[in-house]
Amino acid sequence: MNRSEREAVVWKFLRGKGLPEKSVAAVMGNIQAESSFDTNLVEVGGGGGFGLIQWTNPKGGSTGRRSELERYGITLDHQLNFLWAELTGQGASATGAKKQWIQKYGLNFNSFMEGKGSISELTASFMRNFLRPLDIESSSHLESRRKPKAHEYYNRFTGSTGSYTPGATANASVGSSEQVEMMTIEETNYQVIKGSEKRGDILFGRRYRITVSDKSGTAIDISRLHCTFSIIKTIQMEPNSSEISVYNLNAQTENAIIMNGKRVTVEAGYEGSQFGLIFDGDIIQCIREKVNANTFKLTIIALDSDRAINFDIANYSILRGQSHRSIVEHIANKASNPVPLGSISEKLKTTTLPRGKVIFGKASDFIRQIAKSNGLKCYMDDGRLNLIDLKELPKDEIFKLDTTSGLIGVPEQTQYGVSGQCLLNPQIKLNSLIHIDNSLIRDKRVDFGTSNAVPASTSTGDTGASTGTSGGQPSAGGYLIPYNGNFKITSHFGRRGGTNHNGIDLGMPIGTPIFASKAGKVLKAGVDSKGINYGGGKIIMLEHPDGTATNYFHLNDWSVKTGDNVRQGQQIGLSGNTGGSTGPHLHFEIKEGGKYKDPIFVINGSGGNSAPPSVASANASVGGSNPSSSSGASAGDSGEVQAMIRSLDKDGIYRVIKMEYVGDTRGNEWHLNFETITQLGGAIPIVPV
Repeated sequence: MNRSEREAVVWKFLRGKGLPEKSVAAVMGNIQAESSFDTNLVEVGGGGGFGLIQWTNPKGGSTGRRSELERYGITLDHQLNFLWAELTGQGASATGAKKQWIQKYGLNFNSFMEGKGSISELTASFMRNFLRPLDIESSSHLESRRKPKAHEYYNRFTGSTGSYTPGATANASVGSSEQVEMMTIEETNYQVIKGSEKRGDILFGRRYRITVSDKSGTAIDISRLHCTFSIIKTIQMEPNSSEISVYNLNAQTENAIIMNGKRVTVEAGYEGSQFGLIFDGDIIQCIREKVNANTFKLTIIALDSDRAINFDIANYSILRGQSHRSIVEHIANKASNPVPLGSISEKLKTTTLPRGKVIFGKASDFIRQIAKSNGLKCYMDDGRLNLIDLKELPKDEIFKLDTTSGLIGVPEQTQYGVSGQCLLNPQIKLNSLIHIDNSLIRDKRVDFGTSNAVPASTSTGDTGASTGTSGGQPSAGGYLIPYNGNFKITSHFGRRGGTNHNGIDLGMPIGTPIFASKAGKVLKAGVDSKGINYGGGKIIMLEHPDGTATNYFHLNDWSVKTGDNVRQGQQIGLSGNTGGSTGPHLHFEIKEGGKYKDPIFVINGSGGNSAPPSVASANASVGGSNPSSSSGASAGDSGEVQAMIRSLDKDGIYRVIKMEYVGDTRGNEWHLNFETITQLGGAIPIVPV
């Protein structure tokens, strides 16, 4: 859900509560100034504000308004209910909120609730009596931002129709105790032009250099000795690790490294341009051991940027108007262990502080807060700090990996991308894009005895709706639920409003990847014959070799075209809100023998009104519920999401998220193991790497 959609939801929610339009506009003008309608925004600095109106705890306290909100829930639905309870006192027992209006200035509470006053007066009263009862003198942002935005919302939404639908606003079900953190990836659309590949140096002749230095910078070169190394890097804000073993050092050098060694660097590759730095980190531990009668080994354990991530303290005062980029630069440059910047997203230049802040605490915590509030990923690589937006494409060239450029063996499809191995190449870095011919990739094997699960939300208990989870393995009926994640059935199969509803509606955010429930051929990928704004909107219709068919309506986009053959579990499109739709969802249909069937029971394999014994037994073993015609519960409500295999990228473009350099200066190992995610676009769970 983008910001405009959240703004519309907030307007509908407050109007649905009976708040006059001018008062609603006043509230929204203040929300825009506080958070720009970002429900996940975390305030940078000592304030600790969070969410739509930047709820905080008292200074030095562990409980307060923010704690009560987080205890209740942090989805948009939760925040709106909590805001209303704080404003009016209604629903206080359910939310844990307390009425916050303290009369200090301007219009009183009753006048605000009745909209008696101008938009400017209502905006100022809400700010000073509800948001900031102690900050009466601060008015610059009130005049420059809050009041103009309130007038803008009033002009934009006055007279608009539509009702607020609880539960349709979050990525996970309302009331969930566990949230699935998502990351959004920008879809690529590349064509590899014949003859455009650059031919560099031929991979011939290993080259390497390993040095250990003390705190003064004096280094010892140990490259001539037998060394092995294993270096692991990920796009997580945690130190990258290395384990370097050196054999048969003389006693003097060994003691010098153990007593005085502070830093280790590893450069490796091949003769020519494919040589460079692959690790630069702090020595954590040295372990001496005897391998056999004639061989001694010193193992050096080191972490990349351990001191910067785990020990640096930030203690600064930041002026109003500073951008997040300038704050990051200040933290990096003024640290006790200064950190150079790597790839930094342009998004940080556009976000500025509305007021001055005192920053005191662990520097890496502030970096994480800035990254999260801007939707970025932060990580360290070779001592450099990187904050990247996965929706932005790296500016570097794409590396083509094949047998002529160092690809080793057969790459394998994984849950979210591809894993493989190539000759050690320092030019391939975290966040690099690589191109692999999809015909070279081995399909992921389905492991029937295991469950690769990611966290998911649980049932909301809302009347008239069911929640459940999609499956990564075909069900007893041979189908997959076409959505990888926790789902909510917003409308069931059968009679609805005097007509037949020939499928089920699965509520989900716009842009959610949709997968083929069965392997088959695309009968149609296009617009419903009734038009883009009517009927099914953008649709996909599949026919399957066994004579069955599945249909997918109200899509936002297609990933396939008419006539394509698709695999089961392959991504075919993105969910949307096109056609005759009342909210973002997927309408999913199954036809067998030319007749529409209830997808829930067909997927279970029963074809009737209850789950078959095998499914019922499996559901019971994990504490799930079995569907029935009376309960209206969906199948598979087990509290976890089975892993759905994300399809291969249509252009063969993959983003590197994990790397392991493995080398033996006198052995055979000299390669790079890599893991990637596809560039199909859309949101996927952030999985451990």
